[in-house]
Amino acid sequence: MSVEQQLLLCDLFFKIAAILTLPFDVVKTHRQAELGEKKLCTNFKEPHTLKLLLDLYHRGGVKSLFAGIMPRVLKIAPACAIMISSYEVGKIYFIGKKIKAAETED
Repeated sequence: MSVEQQLLLCDLFFKIAAILTLPFDVVKTHRQAELGEKKLCTNFKEPHTLKLLLDLYHRGGVKSLFAGIMPRVLKIAPACAIMISSYEVGKIYFIGKKIKAAETED
């Protein structure tokens, strides 16, 4: 598989994963925002993830579950390029070291 194909597949699968997990990331962000409220209120009860998902859906519809999708998806392509490039450079480097070590043994 060529490096270009690896980059395209990496980009595709990371975007799919980002889209599927975004509602849970939104819930995590809401939980973090509620930490201050939790410290102020002594009887604050932390809701379950499913309850938070349903509350978000009822307040803002599907759109509220996918808040921030564009920045999240747009950052994936550069991240994939960096990861695949780093892997390929490391692979070439270590193959070269292995070949040099084999040559010196002979």
